Amino acid sequence: MESLASGSSSVSLDKVALRLQEVPTRHGEELGEVAKMSASQALAITKSLYPRVELNTVTEGLATNYEPDDVLRLVNEAQVAVESIDGVRFHKSQSNPGRRRTREDQNRSQRKTRR
Repeated sequence: MESLASGSSSVSLDKVALRLQEVPTRHGEELGEVAKMSASQALAITKSLYPRVELNTVTEGLATNYEPDDVLRLVNEAQVAVESIDGVRFHKSQSNPGRRRTREDQNRSQRKTRR
């Protein structure tokens, strides 16, 4: 930043341009890691609920007897479930220290204590 502030040179601008060209690749890599972590958490939850499920079959995709409309219905159903997830934890007794409580969390907590 110092070279930019004190009258930038073409060399420093070239370096900046090269670094900016790396951004899409690195961003894509990071998105891929987030997707893998999310899938891992979803599969861990699935396995905890259905211990007999064989997770390695997930890599084979959907069962062969599904029509495109069936797949779309399943994706939509899954999307509704995904939208309802708010800070799901691996274990119910664990808190998520990186997540700030929202007003919705406070309302939900108050409703539970009233019951």
